[in-house]
Amino acid sequence: MKDYHKSAIMETILIIFLTIMPTLFGVFKIFFSNTETSWEVLYKSGEFFLYAVSLLGSAFLVYNHYKVKKSDSPSLLSILAIMLILVFSLGYTGIANIASPNFTKIGITSTIAILIAIPIFYYSQVINNKNSPDIGEQRRNEQETIENALS
Repeated sequence: MKDYHKSAIMETILIIFLTIMPTLFGVFKIFFSNTETSWEVLYKSGEFFLYAVSLLGSAFLVYNHYKVKKSDSPSLLSILAIMLILVFSLGYTGIANIASPNFTKIGITSTIAILIAIPIFYYSQVINNKNSPDIGEQRRNEQETIENALS
């Protein structure tokens, strides 16, 4: 495994951990509380949709930043990230405006949202950690090769 993959995995794990920390505190509360608490409390308000949008927003910035030049069209992953941000935001908005929400459907769809967002975010971290070639160094080496051939 290449170094930039390892660093992307570690950064992704750290960022996901920090992003879902409110939910982790909720899990600790369920385990260590004396009161009977349902697991629905962890996702019933659509928090996973917000986590997914947060990860996809960061991924979009990376995909948009690493275009070769400003005139390049957005990458497929950049477009996909924006579309998913829109869909997941609408999902969250729909949850907030339903009088009697179906918690099972919310749990499944919001979990799917976060599971879709994680690999897209991970790949953005791979791109971010990948070493870009040093064009100046390559040109100097080419010039030295030409100079040596002419001498």
